[in-house]
Amino acid sequence: MRRPWNITNSAIYSLLSFEQNGVFNMNICSYVSPISKNPRQYIVGLDYNSKTYSNVHKSKSAVLQLLSIENMDLINVLGKKSGNNYDKKKFLEKKKLLSNFGEIQVLKHVCALIFIEKTYETKTTGDHGIFIFNVKKTKTFRDDSILSTDYLIKNKIIL
Repeated sequence: MRRPWNITNSAIYSLLSFEQNGVFNMNICSYVSPISKNPRQYIVGLDYNSKTYSNVHKSKSAVLQLLSIENMDLINVLGKKSGNNYDKKKFLEKKKLLSNFGEIQVLKHVCALIFIEKTYETKTTGDHGIFIFNVKKTKTFRDDSILSTDYLIKNKIIL
C-alpha cells in the first residue's frame, strides 16, 4: 500500500535557483501546486536544509522546470545529493544535459519552463518552508511524457 502523499499523481519539477554570484543550483520538487489564476501563482515547499531553500530565501527569482520522463535519470543527483556539498552544475555540464534559454542554462528535455518571482515566504513547523511565487512568463515545449510520482513509483525510484 502506498503512503498517502504518494496516492495522487503529481508532476515532478526541478527548481532552478540562483546564488548571489549568479551560480545556479537545481533540486527536485514535488511539493508544487498552482494556487491562483489571477495573478497566476504557484506555491512551492522547500526543505530547510537544502541549497535551494537558501538560494530562494536570499533571492527573488527562480525557474520551475517541469520534468519529462527523459529527465528521470536526474532524480538521484538533483534530488538525493545536496548542492551544499555537491556541484550539480558541474555534473550537468559534464554530462551535456544543459541548454541555453536566453541568458540562463536550463535542463534539456523538460516539458515546460515557468519563470517565477517570490512574493511570500513563511516558515512552518515541519521540515519545509513555503514560498509563493508569481508567474512572470512560461514556455511549453511539450505536453506529453510528463514525469510524475506514479512514474517514479512504477520505476522504484520512490516508494
